Amino acid sequence: AAKLWNVARWTAGRVWDACGQIPDDSVLKSYLKSHERYADLNAQSSQQVLEELDEAFRGWYGHRDNGNEKANPPGYRKNGDEH
Repeated sequence: AAKLWNVARWTAGRVWDACGQIPDDSVLKSYLKSHERYADLNAQSSQQVLEELDEAFRGWYGHRDNGNEKANPPGYRKNGDEH
């Protein structure tokens, strides 16, 4: 799960750098569906990982919108670090 999170986080970062927006979980699901890390898990688990990443980005945006300039976007995960 950590590997899929990291692939999705990297992908989201690239999209963010290119157009200034973070892709939501539905975009990431469509884009990463054929990626080997997505296939490493069952479909439901892969979808859950991408939904968690989307939720983490929305939480970060919420903190930034509320004036918390110190809030950081979701980071990468180490193997075995599921949350």
